[in-house]
Amino acid sequence: LFSSKSIAVEKIAYLICPNNINNETIDIEIYLKDKQVFDGSTQYDIVEMQDIMLIAKSFDKEIWINRYTGRVLRVPVRNGKRIMVSKEILFCKKVEKLF
Repeated sequence: LFSSKSIAVEKIAYLICPNNINNETIDIEIYLKDKQVFDGSTQYDIVEMQDIMLIAKSFDKEIWINRYTGRVLRVPVRNGKRIMVSKEILFCKKVEKLF
């Protein structure tokens, strides 16, 4: 007997974020069940989920994602302190699969 099971993808959102400073695009994947966010090769652990803001941290960065506007703030962290002068602000759009 063959069983057909549907495997649900746990990704809640996929964001496309143009970076006008260096003309590259940053892709952000959000997995709420696993409490993780990825932007390229960087993995963040979600540490706080508010109604408006999702906050996640990696070893040397923080990412703050506004859940309504798509505004993303990426901030480097050194010795446990945010380096706000090096922050990066992105304006992202949620996209869906094409196929």
